[in-house]
Amino acid sequence: MALLKKLLKKFFTLIKSQPIKTLVDVRLNNVSQLAGFAKKKDLEFFPS
Repeated sequence: MALLKKLLKKFFTLIKSQPIKTLVDVRLNNVSQLAGFAKKKDLEFFPS
């Protein structure tokens, strides 16, 4: 899980550094409990 958190932080740091207007979630099962990226503790990484 620590690796996932590091990857998530790196991913959103990269996203924030680019002029991106829209980000689309294309995972096959993005509502699964295993999706992980939608957990409350990870919301700090999401761009605002």
